[in-house]
Amino acid sequence: MDDRKTLADLRRENRISQRELAKKLNMSSGAIAMYESGKRIPPLVKAIKIAELFNIPVENIDFSGVRNSQNI
Repeated sequence: MDDRKTLADLRRENRISQRELAKKLNMSSGAIAMYESGKRIPPLVKAIKIAELFNIPVENIDFSGVRNSQNI
């Protein structure tokens, strides 16, 4: 079973807007949008901060921007 979640799913589950998440990570909401769409992958330091924020192992976050059929 695949326990990976997209950044967008994590953000929505925690009821955090892109803008709020960006503020917590000291970055732009545009960067968050790029990470969610898979157009960019965050640097490891940011990925770790995102994982810590959502209390999830970094390897369980899917930054590809592609949602698997189970999440649709």
